[in-house]
Amino acid sequence: MTTDFFYLNDYYFRELSEKDVTNKYLNWLDDSEVTRFLEIRHTSFNFEKLNLYVESFNKDESKYLFGVFSNKNNKHIGNVTIYNIVKSTSSFNIGYLIGDKNYWGSTTSSTILLFAIHFGFDNLGLEKFIAGVYSNHSKSRFTLKKIGCFECGRIKNKLLSNNKLVDQVFYCLNIEQWKSIKLKHDLSIF
Repeated sequence: MTTDFFYLNDYYFRELSEKDVTNKYLNWLDDSEVTRFLEIRHTSFNFEKLNLYVESFNKDESKYLFGVFSNKNNKHIGNVTIYNIVKSTSSFNIGYLIGDKNYWGSTTSSTILLFAIHFGFDNLGLEKFIAGVYSNHSKSRFTLKKIGCFECGRIKNKLLSNNKLVDQVFYCLNIEQWKSIKLKHDLSIF
């Protein structure tokens, strides 16, 4: 576990620890609207299970769990995971949730994605990023395209959403494309 803080726009990111396991965090995972497009919604959590989940990231170098915090009020508003890190293929996946609904519909998701992709490419030295998204999660798909990712694959009827099978759509990025995106989004702070 690192104690580094990473700052981008109105947010900062740091690895989560057991002290971040609060009622608020637990309530996010119990909120069907927050977890609607997350596979974690199929898991029931209590404090013990959530502590074990957070702790598992501190013991495994193939995944990271960062909290997303507001610079203005230090409020914990969400999380981002960098996982499935495969050194042999130099690839990684990410997932995120914005638990605090006051930040929905803002630039928060773009900032979270840019941070996570930066961490994978620039901090971990990886070369390929892949994100799997529910085909009916139009906001996430729009955000991925907006920051510069492209659709690179699809698995038909892979995920269950509202008791209906939907496709899983994959968005990708490689290190060369990332270099251009960093310039486009003025991410020279990284």
